[in-house]
Amino acid sequence: MGTLGIRATSIGLSFLIGLLLARILGAGDYGTYSIAFACLNILIVPVVFGFDRLLIREIAIYSYSDGWSLLKGIIIFSRLWSLLIAITILFVVFLTLRYSAYGQNADLKWTLCFMSAALPFIALSRLRQAVLRGLRKPLLSEIPEAIVQPALISLSMVLLWYACDFKSPGAPIAAGIFLFSMAISTIAGELLLRTKLPKDIKSVVPFFNRRKWVRTAFPIFILASVQAIHGQVDILILGSFLDTTSTGIYAATTKGATLIAIAFEISSITTAPHIARAYSAGNHNELKNICGKITTYTFWLSLPLLIFLAVMPEIFLGAFGEQYIQGSKALTLLAIGQFVNLATGPLGNMLLMTGHEKDSLRATFIATIVTSSLCVLLIPENGIEGAALARCGGIIANNILLDFFVYKRLDFIPHPFFNVIKNNSRTRFL
Repeated sequence: MGTLGIRATSIGLSFLIGLLLARILGAGDYGTYSIAFACLNILIVPVVFGFDRLLIREIAIYSYSDGWSLLKGIIIFSRLWSLLIAITILFVVFLTLRYSAYGQNADLKWTLCFMSAALPFIALSRLRQAVLRGLRKPLLSEIPEAIVQPALISLSMVLLWYACDFKSPGAPIAAGIFLFSMAISTIAGELLLRTKLPKDIKSVVPFFNRRKWVRTAFPIFILASVQAIHGQVDILILGSFLDTTSTGIYAATTKGATLIAIAFEISSITTAPHIARAYSAGNHNELKNICGKITTYTFWLSLPLLIFLAVMPEIFLGAFGEQYIQGSKALTLLAIGQFVNLATGPLGNMLLMTGHEKDSLRATFIATIVTSSLCVLLIPENGIEGAALARCGGIIANNILLDFFVYKRLDFIPHPFFNVIKNNSRTRFL
């Protein structure tokens, strides 16, 4: 429950920081910040290269079997790999901003510079979190990024806002604060990691199984890349077609959609090991029961907030500032998209926990193409509402495909009102 509480706190603080940044920066600067942050979320994927997920599994195995040389080796190798890639990407980003048209917008240029400079710190933080989770210390893995960093960003932004006589300090300054907070939380996390590593690894010589690790991490990297692009493509395409003010308004509406999914995300974390255990034990009835219950509970728990955001989006967006109320229609559309997510249950998690991650990759890849195509078609004529429609289209496509794959692999589909079950080549609704 401690880990669950930390995770819930982290999601809540992330939303509050978004709200605080939107109010302090204003829609224009917040749009610039959001574009840079979307780029950062994509750039970090090749930096960690799937090692953040691989480490959890491998370290759990090595610690259980007393493979201390391998454990020490994979920690050292993953960190050196990620730092080398981070430095290379930083060099490419700085050259691009220096010599291409992207560097003509001074605010965006410096915001991207500061955000990109955080890549090594983010990589070290994610790898350290993975190591601690693999060592069965998930609560400690979350504290620096869930508590320390949000507190630093919030306090620094409020003090700076006051120092600027309640005017926007600008997106580059906000990005600089993000870089500073990331550096401090990473240092705190590294000190924490040193105290929690097993004493046995200090005296052993590291063994490096580089080829196996890279080969195993590569499919994870591909899946993470597709997921990252799918999550940020609407912001990036919107930013390329419209001004930063429109992008900032749209970014605020996505915070509402994210808020709807809090119960869904938290429940997915808690049920993932149970789904994996039931599937590996061949207990199909328990698997259906777990997935059906979690779908029903999260749907009804999130439904009141979903209805509120769909029917009265102006009240929610008013908390971000008067400018953001223009995004009311977009928020209603995004709420409808989240309704589809809630109604179809944790399909992606079900595929991942039952060893069918390739099906999840296929669905996400196709959904990314659908979202990107709709963004290009709809944004020029419909603005932020077009981006919201494109996002909804991607969500619907993703869930239809996930429904198909789950039904094909697991012989049932969980829904809040009934389960679709295949029995002797016949489909039943229960």
